[in-house]
Amino acid sequence: MSVDDFLGEVSIIQECVLSKRSLKEERQKQKKSSNEASDVKLYCKGCVEDNLVCQGSDVYKFKTNHLLVDPEIVNSKLEFREHRDEKKRELGIKKIYCRRCKQDWGNTLPPPKCFPVIKIDSFTVEYGDGTRKHIKKWSKTDFTLQTINKLPKITFN
Repeated sequence: MSVDDFLGEVSIIQECVLSKRSLKEERQKQKKSSNEASDVKLYCKGCVEDNLVCQGSDVYKFKTNHLLVDPEIVNSKLEFREHRDEKKRELGIKKIYCRRCKQDWGNTLPPPKCFPVIKIDSFTVEYGDGTRKHIKKWSKTDFTLQTINKLPKITFN
């Protein structure tokens, strides 16, 4: 096989890989945009009865964190406790739990902005058509969250 033949085959393989990757990315974009965040409801996974925590539109993405920023939801549905991990406790990070069933929902950001950062794994996601799903990672959700670049000035109890 000559050098030119080899380079030709390599370029064909590279073009094939690129087209497959772009198709995969396009499918992921379509999947994410298939549901509106306002149509999505998050229920506590640990509660026996349906405990509606918030709408998908109440959760915002800040950098890599997924935050609840509505003080009414936070003050009525969440319970803050000291973190078990000593290093996180020293940083001022607290654990957040469901006020009803004590299900672990995540952590807070370090002070001074102690916003709740929730784990999607702690919730049952209900879509507008009534179907429900358990999702383990935020990257696997099929709805798009609103991104914020600056944290609002809100204090929580």
